[in-house]
Amino acid sequence: MARTGPQKIPGASQAYFYGNGRYSGSDMEVNCGVVHTTEGMSLPSYSGGAIAPTVTGVPDIGAKKIRWYQHFDVDESARALANKVGGVQTNTNNAFQMELVGTCDPKTRDAWVRAGYKQNVDFIYWPEAPDWALAEVAWLVRWLNQNHGIPLTCVKDWLAYGKDSRRPGVTPASYGANPARMSFSQWNAFKGWCGHQHVPENDHGDPGSMDFACVIQLAKDTGQKDPGQSGGTTYTVKAGDTLTSIAKAHSTTVAELVALNGLKDPNHISVGQVLKLPGASKPAPPAPAPYTPPAFPAGLAPDKAKPSARGLQRALKAAGFMPKTVAEADNYGPQTQGAVARFHNAHPQCRAKGVSYDPAIGPQGWAALHRLAYGK
Repeated sequence: MARTGPQKIPGASQAYFYGNGRYSGSDMEVNCGVVHTTEGMSLPSYSGGAIAPTVTGVPDIGAKKIRWYQHFDVDESARALANKVGGVQTNTNNAFQMELVGTCDPKTRDAWVRAGYKQNVDFIYWPEAPDWALAEVAWLVRWLNQNHGIPLTCVKDWLAYGKDSRRPGVTPASYGANPARMSFSQWNAFKGWCGHQHVPENDHGDPGSMDFACVIQLAKDTGQKDPGQSGGTTYTVKAGDTLTSIAKAHSTTVAELVALNGLKDPNHISVGQVLKLPGASKPAPPAPAPYTPPAFPAGLAPDKAKPSARGLQRALKAAGFMPKTVAEADNYGPQTQGAVARFHNAHPQCRAKGVSYDPAIGPQGWAALHRLAYGK
């Protein structure tokens, strides 16, 4: 089966692409999408690609953007679903797989908050995702519809990864043999969007009660522009937009937009409102230079006191491996060592060979950690 249409997602990083190595998948023609949540705060290693989805969305909450990392071509089977012997095909059954960094589990959300992290500041709890995040997901859903024909429809019931009246007495309600999980025949016939909780032969219950019906509705607004586009004659306002952000994206000014559209209040625009833009397209600003991690500091090691330990601690916090409440110190002590070990467990390619617990950061891990924490 030949791959048709564009295979690379516009703007997606290919830094962790596994489709041309030992885990490359089978050719297919996507006609459905499956949504997962990572249950973590940073880009997973996926065991070097062995259990990777098609794409991972990493929220850049400060910028109100999702940074997409593509792992396989669009029409190439991914590896994030269980596929048992003797049943139906899952990964290879024309399924595009999207992982969203964050959690759908209320217990995980509460644990992160107790550890000092803030919802919608440090992480996203997807059942209560902010409008801008749903709009970013909707952009990819729309692109896949326009370029690969995945229908702009989704299953009706998305059970909570907690208590849910549709499955009384079972918590988490969306896990295991939940009433929303498809039969083999339903899965084979399915087209549109569903969650990990709906796929047969799988037990996982993500993405919980995420409001994917809202994502579909946002995706149906064909007037919205692709991320990064500028110029044109009209623009349809999406969730999270301000007149200032629209003016900046289209190389114009708030005053020009106000005058062109006869706006009475520049602080009040509505989702779905169509704004006129200046007729002549203007060049987009140059892309920022690739992020370069700082040099690995000499002498940085467990149980040693160096000022550079503070920079390590800041990066561990920014990447989600150390609680924000831990005070910075020159000492590379047990808390820092434990956080480094958690980073190594998530990214074993940076861990020392032959060990399962590695609290010592090296040059490779230092660079990878800083790219996760600060790279755009």
